[in-house]
Amino acid sequence: MVDDSNIQAQEKQASAEIGEDMVLQERTWMAQRIGWWAMGLILLAALAGLLATGPLSWSEARDSTGALRVEYERFQRHMAPSTLRLHLSPEAVSGGTVLIHVSDGFADAMRIEKIVPEPEQAKVTPTGLEYAFAAAEPGKAASIRFFLSSERFGSVEAEVGLSGREPARLSMFIYP
Repeated sequence: MVDDSNIQAQEKQASAEIGEDMVLQERTWMAQRIGWWAMGLILLAALAGLLATGPLSWSEARDSTGALRVEYERFQRHMAPSTLRLHLSPEAVSGGTVLIHVSDGFADAMRIEKIVPEPEQAKVTPTGLEYAFAAAEPGKAASIRFFLSSERFGSVEAEVGLSGREPARLSMFIYP
């Protein structure tokens, strides 16, 4: 027959050997819960576009006359592909040629991989780059897409507009 007092003595001795610090344990659990919440918030921010592509990243800028609307991603990743979409109103496509001006800040921060439709002419100006596009149908709305990748990271302030008019101002942040 087993002696119950002997078993109880052994259990007391075993529990005495294992040191418990419940205050430290509760602090550890709290730190873990805070860590899980932080990871969840970062995941939600990433899915929403705060860290790159997504609804919070999509943005739009217009020139002062409303003849040009620019769609772009406000948050981008360094060297990742992105698209800049220019939407021109019928007033902007009044002549046979449309001149688009891109500021130095934009040209320095972004590498233009491809432009659709291709410009007829491109030239360097004292304040940036100017592209000349043939108007497919004068008096009708048109769109131009710039396929880009970023050259540097950080905050980028840029301007894109019709030559001789007030430009649309773009504000982007490029993550490393």
